[in-house]
Amino acid sequence: MQGFAIFIAIVGLITTVLWLLIGWRAMTAHERVADAASLLAEQLRKMNEGTTLEEAQRVLYNEFLNEVKPDKSLSVEERSELFKSWKANSTFEK
Repeated sequence: MQGFAIFIAIVGLITTVLWLLIGWRAMTAHERVADAASLLAEQLRKMNEGTTLEEAQRVLYNEFLNEVKPDKSLSVEERSELFKSWKANSTFEK
């Protein structure tokens, strides 16, 4: 009976750690989404009131192209990943 109690305690501990990791990943994903939304809102504020979301995204992508100057031989997926990493690592304190 004592072995069963130890087994249950270990399973409980592993389950707790698993849910802590899942919660941590969800929190960091939420932070990235919130940062992207605030970045787009900042771009909209910088531009005129009649600006659409697509125009703000285009301005942001042009800033990326001017700063990073990616190689033209990159595929669309590679360029997209490079843009995502640039966006995640930029401070945008202009």
